[in-house]
Amino acid sequence: QGFPGFQPENEVDEARHAFSAYADVESLLTQRFLASVAVRAEKYSDFGSALTGKLSGRFDVTQPFALRGTVSTGFRAPSLQQEFFTSTATNFVNGDPVEVGTFPATSAISRALGSKPLTAEKSRNYSLGAVVRLTNFDATLDGYRINIHDRIVLSENLGAAANQGDVRALLTPFNVGAARFFINGVDTRTTGV
Repeated sequence: QGFPGFQPENEVDEARHAFSAYADVESLLTQRFLASVAVRAEKYSDFGSALTGKLSGRFDVTQPFALRGTVSTGFRAPSLQQEFFTSTATNFVNGDPVEVGTFPATSAISRALGSKPLTAEKSRNYSLGAVVRLTNFDATLDGYRINIHDRIVLSENLGAAANQGDVRALLTPFNVGAARFFINGVDTRTTGV
């Protein structure tokens, strides 16, 4: 892979201002049940607003044993790099050099290839666990699941494969052999203990 360095046309001047407020309230509702509620509000100058939250609880079944659980939501705006990064490098595909450009999803070349403006990643998180406290021993065991919707990833190198002649025709006016851009392309589920 050959990277000639950043060129003048790669330069951008973009900025973002973000503001957020967070509140968390925790209370012992009974002698054995602790509950917690949290909320976070965010506002991005270039992207919009989001409200996320968390609900947690812990129940002491006996003095040495407790159960706990949490449900929460998450939000992640695209980074400035994911929204505006541009570069061109020479990649070798089947032994042939191909100029591959990485472009913003909102650029003319990306739109010609069918891109859409990036949206925020959103998540739902669940956990359930147990706590054991003995005289000289403490242990916790938690299971969790994190579902992320619209995760931001790079597209494939569109136009690089031999069978993508129709895509290469769209790229001709832009003087690159292949192009890629960030997309909201993956939903993921992570589970663990």
